[in-house]
Amino acid sequence: MSDATPRTPEPVPPLTWAGAFADAATERTFREAQFRDDYALSRVLVLCVLAMDAVFLPFDYDVARDASRYAWVFGLRFAACLVSVAAWFALGRVRAAGGIRVVLFTWFTPSLALNLAPLFVGGSGNLSSAAPYAVAIVLVYFLPVPLTYRLLNGLFLTAAHLGAVTVEGWPKDGGATFVDVIVGFVAANAVGAFVSRGLNRTRRRQYAAGVELERATKEIRTLEGLLPICAHCKKIRDEAGQWQGVEAYVQDHSRASFTHGICPSCLKTEYGMETITPP
Repeated sequence: MSDATPRTPEPVPPLTWAGAFADAATERTFREAQFRDDYALSRVLVLCVLAMDAVFLPFDYDVARDASRYAWVFGLRFAACLVSVAAWFALGRVRAAGGIRVVLFTWFTPSLALNLAPLFVGGSGNLSSAAPYAVAIVLVYFLPVPLTYRLLNGLFLTAAHLGAVTVEGWPKDGGATFVDVIVGFVAANAVGAFVSRGLNRTRRRQYAAGVELERATKEIRTLEGLLPICAHCKKIRDEAGQWQGVEAYVQDHSRASFTHGICPSCLKTEYGMETITPP
């Protein structure tokens, strides 16, 4: 009779503190497998930043205070829009996971700098301007790039905005204080980093489990279909044309193993016994 050996699940490949695969080759394979999802997410994020810049173009005049300052603010914001448009079209030409990261690295930091510059050029005494930058921090942590890059950009955005507000003398606006903005920005970064790390680890564990399941499924499928078996000795011909015993073939093509006994019919026919008497 046969007895299937309990299968031990394959361990998940080691992960770094940021939730990426420690092995570079495994990480590259994962990224290629996630290409479609990362590509779609990247285009959505670029479109979101472009839309934010386009929407705020006419509202920057209230912050700029005068026409000469607004000309500089408009120019910087318009340049940010052009950078995002260029990134959108560049993503359209990407065909590999590595290309997505190249485009995002080339796009995001310059876009971030161009969006922060109006705070210093046009004045930033209005703390309500913190709202769109808080949204920007959230978008940072959705980027399909290493967590370290996301964290650095999130902290840079936070420090730059708070620095611009500090230059204005820690103003108040609509009941919102400088401390409130600090707490909100720090919380946005902390939550963003924590959630990003968790998602990184979860996605890679699911990927590793899927790879293992696919491998196991392929092993099981090798026993499907017609097996050429000898009508006399019951050996099976394998893919290489070699003849193997049934036990050896099954063990090579599955995770089953065998123990041995004697069925009641053979016991009676071959040994003339009804039952086996224990010693």
